[in-house]
Order: sequence, then C-alpha cells, then structure tokens
Amino acid sequence: MCNLYLEGTRAVVDLAKCPYEFASPEFINFHLKDLSTTEKPIKTIRYEEEIVVELDEEKTAILTEYAAFIRQLETILLRTDI
Repeated sequence: MCNLYLEGTRAVVDLAKCPYEFASPEFINFHLKDLSTTEKPIKTIRYEEEIVVELDEEKTAILTEYAAFIRQLETILLRTDI
C-alpha cells in the first residue's frame, strides 16, 4: 500500500504503490489515519510518483495537527471509564 516512511523528520509517500488517486477522499482518509498512528515528529511531507509534491513545514503542520486531533479523539473513544 501507500504507507508513509520516514527519512529523518520527512515523511515520504510512494504514490506508485497507492491504489488511491492522490488527494481523492479515499487517499486523504487513509493518509490521515497513517499520519495519526505515526508517533515521531514530522516536519515535511514528500509525495512521489511521476512528479514530486513536497509540503513545507507550515503546510505539513496542518496535516500533522489534524492527525494529532484524530489520535486524541480515538484515545478518548477507546476509554471505558467514560
């Protein structure tokens, strides 16, 4: 699949291995889930296929902050004492 891998603080996604079209709803859903389960800090993201799309730190922060929110929400939903 198109799971990301880390090169230092850069997340890299090989879109050639991804069954979803880049930026499609299915891709975004899968990618956010992947980001939300990554515990190491990510400063930039690079998407590779025929072309390379690289997000700077500011744009990457938007995705990683959203993924952190998903992680927090899942933690709350898994609690049994609520």
